[in-house]
Amino acid sequence: MSFEEAIRLDPHLAAAHSNLGLAYWEKGDLRIVVSCYEKALLIEKSDAGAHYCKALVYDNAHAVNKAIAYYKAFIKLAAPEYEFAVRRVKDRIIQLQ
Repeated sequence: MSFEEAIRLDPHLAAAHSNLGLAYWEKGDLRIVVSCYEKALLIEKSDAGAHYCKALVYDNAHAVNKAIAYYKAFIKLAAPEYEFAVRRVKDRIIQLQ
């Protein structure tokens, strides 16, 4: 089953929107990537992974303020097992400032 099909079956499945965003990222269509993560976050505001991925999109697009905002949301929402990723994100925020 494709992510689009999963979304058609259940449009409120945040993970399907996030995974679709990742698939489009690999194709290089960042406009659609952002849209996918926005939909995921509308459904599940506390999705740390979607915040992180959206931060990466903005970081790669040199939209520093937006990247930092989403990185900070990731830090706030990340589960304890993502401690290493949180440290890396904090370092990245310092580099961007």
